[in-house]
Amino acid sequence: MKRLKVALVLVGVLILISSSCNKRREMKKSPADQTETINTKEKEAISVVEMDPTYKNIKTDSFTLLESSLEGDNLILLVQYGGGCREHEWKLKTNGAYAKSLPPQITLNLEHNANSDMCRALVTDTLEFNLEPLRYPGNLQLDVRILGYEKQVNRYTY
Repeated sequence: MKRLKVALVLVGVLILISSSCNKRREMKKSPADQTETINTKEKEAISVVEMDPTYKNIKTDSFTLLESSLEGDNLILLVQYGGGCREHEWKLKTNGAYAKSLPPQITLNLEHNANSDMCRALVTDTLEFNLEPLRYPGNLQLDVRILGYEKQVNRYTY
């Protein structure tokens, strides 16, 4: 009987020791391994698409375009990126070259400047851009594509 009690106490001690080791290992993970998801429900201020005939696509900080849609004259983009500690800047640019098709098509480049944000949270933002400056004369529709996400076509009717 005494041996059984001693054995049970030893088993209990071993269980406590092993569980505390697991906790220590979890705490020793580096901040780079720990991610957090941040959802921003509010839309960014409405921006205008920048047109520049001399514009060349430039390298941009990484992001994922999750969804694109149209609300009236505005292109709504749901994006996801790493960060969370600094304000990120977004620009939608084009050189104004329309593809000859019916309806005409234009590809836009979404530029992301993370401003050296090294945080690891996974941020989801909604961006909104006014497409009125892109209206193609003589047509009432325009197919809008985002560079790198050409399969997502938004038909802009105006």
